[in-house]
Amino acid sequence: ADGTLHWGVKQSFRAYVTGPVAKGTITASDGATQASGNGAFTFADATGTYDTEAGTLKAAFKGAVTFKGHEHDGAYSLDLTLSDLRVNLTKGKGTLTADVDDLGETSQDIVLADLSAPSAALTVKDDVITLDKVTATLTEAGAKAFGGFYAAGAELDPVNLAVALTKGAELPAGSGGSDGSGSGTGTDGGPDASGSTTGGVGSTIGGDLGGSLASTGSDVPVGALGAAAGAAVAAGAGVVLALRRRRSTAE
Repeated sequence: ADGTLHWGVKQSFRAYVTGPVAKGTITASDGATQASGNGAFTFADATGTYDTEAGTLKAAFKGAVTFKGHEHDGAYSLDLTLSDLRVNLTKGKGTLTADVDDLGETSQDIVLADLSAPSAALTVKDDVITLDKVTATLTEAGAKAFGGFYAAGAELDPVNLAVALTKGAELPAGSGGSDGSGSGTGTDGGPDASGSTTGGVGSTIGGDLGGSLASTGSDVPVGALGAAAGAAVAAGAGVVLALRRRRSTAE
């Protein structure tokens, strides 16, 4: 009869979009909301079906979230919208799918992540089924949807969902947290400390290669690493050329 899905997509991705490299914005719309401090998203008004004996749950959630970054002359190189999120679980295993709009081109029913719940059972309490800390792992299709920012198999933010089986059932308060963190490994940058999700200072992903690569590892967006690494190589080449010129002059 109703339900909510709390999911941050991926904390490092949110930080990258609003950080000093992409200098972008994140917008929740069509009924979706975002927690303060560049936090996780809530998608609401669930509809679907369930079977507690078979352990199956299918739920669709309203709302959309748009990530924009790398603006130049009014156009964005990064313009990604996720909408029509759906969860399909059988005995604790399943998928998270969404419609994906990338730079104006829409693809429907993309399986973004494989899901694994802590329990295979669907437990009903006060006419509500609650599933917290459902592990979400990026699929090959999901990796393509994110433009190769992360490789397939990367761990996304955990999924927390609750569905009401009757109209009078009361859904629990959001348990997704203010930043949707808790899934990544190492340090992948924090949310914007100012609480803004528009052009915040966010993370230094790609901007502080020297001190952060060892700790961020695979959790850093691959696209950000490519751009930053290219800049580092170019800068290194400039230093070598400058040194050669100095030596020639001295000789």
